[in-house]
Amino acid sequence: MRETEDELHPYKDYRSIYPDWLIQPDTSIQASDYWKYVFVRFNKKFSKGYKAEPADLPSNWKSITKEQAMESLEESFKMKKQEEE
Repeated sequence: MRETEDELHPYKDYRSIYPDWLIQPDTSIQASDYWKYVFVRFNKKFSKGYKAEPADLPSNWKSITKEQAMESLEESFKMKKQEEE
C-alpha cells in the first residue's frame, strides 16, 4: 500500500494515515455474554494462532460464567434449554 510504504501500523492509528476518515463504533451492537466469555477463555490461543498480542479485554468480561454465556446464547437464538443427561 503506497500510503504506508507497505509498513504495518496499528489499526487504531488509521487517522495518522487517513486524516479525513472517521470510523465510528457501531453502538447498535452489543457483544453477547457468550462472545465475551469466548474471547476471555481463548484470548491466548487466538493470539498465538494469529501471531498477535493477546487482546486487552475489559476486566468485567472475566467475571462472566459459563452458565451466563450459555443463557446469552440461548436468548440470542431463542433456544429452549435442553435437559442435561
